[in-house]
Amino acid sequence: MKMSQEEKLKRSYIVVRCPSEECEAETIVFAHAKNTVVCKECGEVIAKPLGGKADIIGEVLRFAGQPVETEE
Repeated sequence: MKMSQEEKLKRSYIVVRCPSEECEAETIVFAHAKNTVVCKECGEVIAKPLGGKADIIGEVLRFAGQPVETEE
């Protein structure tokens, strides 16, 4: 089954939690980032470019197009 262009775009952006234990802010990151991505709250490095897909240092929570799961 082929993915539509819209689905490919949704999977290109991911929600990442900052690796800093004090911060834990969530940031949307392009999966193929060409520049180092830092947390806007604390300045900790979240992702580093590798030439293809970025090296995600923080915790990947979900794709940006997916709904947030709530705990009941």
